Amino acid sequence: MFKCFDPWSKDPRPDASCIGDFNGKFIFEGHSQVAGFGNLVKLVDGKSINIARGGDQTWHVLEQFKEVRQEHEKYGYEKAYIHIGENDFIISGMVPHGKDLVQTVFDNIRKIIEDYCTIIPAESIIIPNFSYIDPAYKVKDTWAYRAGWMPDYFDPNLELNHVFAYCNGVIDSICADYGVKRLDIYSVLYYYWKTEGKKYWWDQLHFANQCQLHILATVKGMWGL
Repeated sequence: MFKCFDPWSKDPRPDASCIGDFNGKFIFEGHSQVAGFGNLVKLVDGKSINIARGGDQTWHVLEQFKEVRQEHEKYGYEKAYIHIGENDFIISGMVPHGKDLVQTVFDNIRKIIEDYCTIIPAESIIIPNFSYIDPAYKVKDTWAYRAGWMPDYFDPNLELNHVFAYCNGVIDSICADYGVKRLDIYSVLYYYWKTEGKKYWWDQLHFANQCQLHILATVKGMWGL
C-alpha cells in the first residue's frame, strides 16, 4: 500500500465534519496540496488512497501509475482526483533535451489522463487546473528559470500566475478532449486571495485549510457524494 507524505501533519486543522467521510473507492494523486487533504478527509484503507507527495511533478505521476494499476487490480478504484503540474515550473522544470517545458507539461498531463482512463471512466476523473499563488511570486523565482529550463518567451519579471492562467486554458481543452471533469480551483483561490489576502495561505505557494475544505466540498458534489 502507498504511504502518503503529508507536509502539514503537525499543523492545527479546523473541524472538518462539514466534509464528512469519503466513502467509496477513490484515488487522490498529485503534489503537496493533495497530500494535505490527508488531515481533512477520512479515507477507508483498502477502499480509498491518497498517494500524493510533496514536490511531485508530472513525471512522478507517470512513473507511479504502474503501482496505481496494481492497486486498482486489487481494489477496483472508481474515481480519481489528480492535481499536478505546478511543481514542474516551481521546483524542477526538468525536460527532455530539446523539448519545451510548457509543451512537455501538457504532453505529460495528456498521458496521465490517458493512463487513468484505462482503469477509471473519464467522467469519474477530476482534473483541477493550476493554483492561484502569491502574485509577488515571479517567473524568475522558479527553479525552472534559475536552471535555464523556463522558455525565454516568458519575461523573468512576469507574475507566475499569468503563466498558470495561460496553462489553464490549455488544460481546459485537454480535459474536454478526454471527457474528464475539469475543476477551476484557480478562480476559487483568486477569490480567497483578493478577499482575505495571505490569511488562507501557509506560504506563497500553499493554500491552507479553508481553501482545501472549499475544494473538497466541491469534489464531493462533482462525484455525487
